[in-house]
Amino acid sequence: MEQTHIYDYLGAIEDPIFNKISNLEVGKVVDLGGVTVLLNQFGLYEVETGISHDCFRSKKQVYEGVSKYFSLIIW
Repeated sequence: MEQTHIYDYLGAIEDPIFNKISNLEVGKVVDLGGVTVLLNQFGLYEVETGISHDCFRSKKQVYEGVSKYFSLIIW
């Protein structure tokens, strides 16, 4: 079973995490509390956690990857 959150209903555009990803500028990094996202010079989003380093092409892919990561964490 996959965990849902309020932004599944309100839409990603209302999610502060999606907004931080959307406003990221080339060469800048945003820390999302355990996940860092960098928009590199090639227009790719590098997402790094304590255990992985992934690359995504779009904001939507980054958002989905970050959401999946946070849903796997047991608080």
